[in-house]
Amino acid sequence: MKPNLLLRQILCFGLALIALFCCYRLIIFSASVGYSRLLSTVAIIQPNIEPADRAVRLTPDDPEAHYTRALSLVNQQKLPDAVAELQHAIRLRPHHYYQWLDLGVTLQRVGSQAEAIAALRESIRLAPSFSQPHWQLGNLLYRQELYDEAFQELRLGAKSSPNLFYAMLDLAWVAAAKDVPRFESLIQPDSGRSHFELARFFARQAKGADSARHARTAGFPRDEDELSFARQAIGDLLVWRSYAEAFDIWLLIHPNSNAVKGQIINGDFSEAILADDPGFGWQLPKSPTVTVSIDPSGPTPNSRGLRIEFAGETQAEGQLLYQLLPLVPNSHYSLSFLAKTENLLSGGPPVISILDASSESPVILGRSKPLSPGTPDWTSNVVEFSTPEKSSTVIVALKRMPCSESRCPVFGKLWLSQFTLK
Repeated sequence: MKPNLLLRQILCFGLALIALFCCYRLIIFSASVGYSRLLSTVAIIQPNIEPADRAVRLTPDDPEAHYTRALSLVNQQKLPDAVAELQHAIRLRPHHYYQWLDLGVTLQRVGSQAEAIAALRESIRLAPSFSQPHWQLGNLLYRQELYDEAFQELRLGAKSSPNLFYAMLDLAWVAAAKDVPRFESLIQPDSGRSHFELARFFARQAKGADSARHARTAGFPRDEDELSFARQAIGDLLVWRSYAEAFDIWLLIHPNSNAVKGQIINGDFSEAILADDPGFGWQLPKSPTVTVSIDPSGPTPNSRGLRIEFAGETQAEGQLLYQLLPLVPNSHYSLSFLAKTENLLSGGPPVISILDASSESPVILGRSKPLSPGTPDWTSNVVEFSTPEKSSTVIVALKRMPCSESRCPVFGKLWLSQFTLK
């Protein structure tokens, strides 16, 4: 055999042995790392720290093993040991923001506030667009009553995660001692969504004027979230009987309703009655024995009516159909409408009632004659009433007359149309 050929064969054999050895070491390392990660997973699931200890012994240079052991130590309230373990993990892997984040939170719990702030700021540097580092630093500064610095971070956290915004409002309300200008300076709303959320927040605090002001600043809702916030604000203002402010917001989200204060809205039912739309249009409380639909055949050509079909008992004092109506206090009004019936049968016939909305138990200001079963043709009805001296909002409601019997079902059909107010 030629010397050069023998040398090449020896070299190839040596390289093959080295490759096999490297593969062997790689297999052993991969198996060790895999088993270590398995032990780390077990350590997370189980309260016992032993799997985390074994993972660290098996792969002492694996930062994930040290990080998992640190979390296990936190769960066991061994916070100083957890700090040391987190610091070890950071030395092995210094560029992962969540390790600095957990270190900052843990340092805060052991009372090392300055070191905690430094760790959280490093976490922010590594992940400036993530919400949690800003939020945790903001909470730490908040507990130190450094409110301006705290809300600078909290605002950034809420901007990255909008679901944190409402929690920030609660924190700011306490920090501002319920002072509205100070509260707004901490929040600094800068979008339509944030203004609508403030409108909802102020509505829940019974701050009707501030709620309406922020809704007007927001303008027409741009998406379903903003529309939902506006509707929630309206609902909360109605609970507080802040009707004027609720009406302002309602008009904002119904720009095409042609609604005017002092007039019935959609009196001829030419527009649809929307579900889950609280406020000042027609409202239809759900009842299993009442079916409501728009009838395209109204009392005149090109007009429509509302058809109501009764099929059993209804709540004794319930409102089958109603509309809130802002009016002028201490004034006289006349409500007219058309109605017809078909096979209507009940000991408690339906009526249109006008109720004062200013009290928890509304007082009847006026009531139509009972809508009798013998009116198959459209018939005109009128209700005269006066608003109280100190109250301006009334409820126009379809109700039933009281029954003399404990059980009082109602059957048949009723049509209503052309509600007008003078």
